[in-house]
Amino acid sequence: MTVLHNGVVVHDNVEQPHATTSSLLLEGPEPGPVNLQDHNSEVRYRNVWFVER
Repeated sequence: MTVLHNGVVVHDNVEQPHATTSSLLLEGPEPGPVNLQDHNSEVRYRNVWFVER
């Protein structure tokens, strides 16, 4: 996965070796949901893109 934050690359071609503890699904070959954390605070997301490659 590659992540840009405000135009700055913070993760470049990083492989996620296993599901995270917040995952609602068991690990498997099929893609699952992406969770965006808010930590119970007023957070707004905009211009979020998910591109399958």
